[in-house]
Amino acid sequence: MRKILKRSYSYLREHRWKVVYGVILSLLNTAFGILSSYSLKILIDDVLMKNNAEWLWPLEFVFMGVVFFGAIFMILSAKVFNTVAAKCMLKIKEKTFKHYLKMNYEDATTIDKSEVTNVLTYSIDSLGDVLSSGIPMMISSIISIVLIVGVMIYIDYRLTIISMFVYPLLIFVNNMLQKIISKEQDVYYDRRQDVLKAIDDTVKCRDEVWSYNLLESVSDEFMKKARALEKSRVRLMVIGEFRSQASWVLIMVPYQAILYGIGGMWMIKTGNPTLGTLMVFSNFTNYLINPIMRLVNISTDISQAGVSFEKLDAFTDRKEQKSDFDYASDSLASARNLSFKYKNTDRNILSNLDFDIGLGKTTVLWGESGSGDSDIMMTDTINPLKSKFKGFHKTFKQDDLGLSLSSFLLN
Repeated sequence: MRKILKRSYSYLREHRWKVVYGVILSLLNTAFGILSSYSLKILIDDVLMKNNAEWLWPLEFVFMGVVFFGAIFMILSAKVFNTVAAKCMLKIKEKTFKHYLKMNYEDATTIDKSEVTNVLTYSIDSLGDVLSSGIPMMISSIISIVLIVGVMIYIDYRLTIISMFVYPLLIFVNNMLQKIISKEQDVYYDRRQDVLKAIDDTVKCRDEVWSYNLLESVSDEFMKKARALEKSRVRLMVIGEFRSQASWVLIMVPYQAILYGIGGMWMIKTGNPTLGTLMVFSNFTNYLINPIMRLVNISTDISQAGVSFEKLDAFTDRKEQKSDFDYASDSLASARNLSFKYKNTDRNILSNLDFDIGLGKTTVLWGESGSGDSDIMMTDTINPLKSKFKGFHKTFKQDDLGLSLSSFLLN
C-alpha cells in the first residue's frame, strides 16, 4: 500500500500546488458544513425556543447560503483533483506510447495488440481513482475528521464519546458485507463465463447438435447455466440493497435512539445539552461518515491501482531499440556516419553521410551506381511509423534502410 501511494505521489508531485489548492477547497467545504450544522443549533436554541421570530428568516437564508457555498467548494475541489489526475494519466500515456514506438523490433511485432490497447486505455484509466482520491482525498479527509471531532468535543464531550462508537460498527458492517459481495461477484462472473462457454460450444458444434438430435439436452444444459446466472444476479442485487439499508437501519437509527434517549434525560434533568445540541450532533455524526468511509474504501482503489501498475511495468519492461535519430520539433530524423550498399555487393554508393531529414522537406541522397560508372539519385517517402530506417553507425543494406530506392541514373 505504501509503495503504491509513494508511486502515485511521484506523479502528483509535479502538480503538488494544485493538490494543495484542491485540499483547501475541500476543507472550505468542511468548514461550511460545520457552519451549516451549527446554524441549525442556533436556529433551534436561540430562535425557535426563545420565540425570536425576527431572526427566523435571516437565519434560514444564512443556512441555505452556507449549504450552497459548501456544495460549490466541494464541486471545485473535485474538479481540481480530477484535473490533476487527468494530467498525470496523460503523461503516463504519452510516456508509455513513446516506449511502444521505441520498443525493439522483435517485441513490437510479437506483442499482442490487445495488450497494447488494454495498457494504454483500461490499465492507465483505472489509475484515475487513486490519483484523484488517493493522497489528495486522504489528506483532506483526515483534516476534516480532526476539525469536525474537535468542534464536537468543544460543544459537548459526553455526546462526542457516545457518537464515536458508531464508526467502528459502521466500518465492521461495511467490510463484512463487502466481503460477501466480492465473493458473490466472483460466483456471478464464473457463472457468466459458463453461459458464454455454453453459447460458444453450441455455435461451434451446431451441425452435430442437429445431426444427433441433441436439441433438448443442449437446450436444457444451457438453461441450467442461465438459471444459475440469474439466481446469482438476484442474490447480488439483494445483498447490495441490504448493504445500502444496513448502515441506516442497524446502526444510525439505534445510535440516534441512544443519543436522544441519554441526551434527552440529561436535558430534562439539567438543561444541558440543549435540543439544538442534540440535533447538531446527529448532523455531525452523519457528516463524518463520508470522510471516514473514504479512508476505509481507499484500500480498494489502491489495490486496483496495484494491478494496473503491475501491467504497466510488465509492458514498459520490454527493452527499447537504440537509435541515432534525433526527434525534434524541426526535424523528423537525422543520421550520422551513414553508409549504404546494394544487396550482395561490397561497394558503397553512400559513404559516411551526416544529414537531417526535416519535416515537410525534401532530402536528396546522391551517390554512385553499383558499377561505379554512373551517378545515382535515390528518392522515396519515409513513413516514420513503418520504416525500418535506423541511424546506427554501420553500413546499411537495402532492407535495413527501408527505402524502395526509386532512382534516376545520371550518365
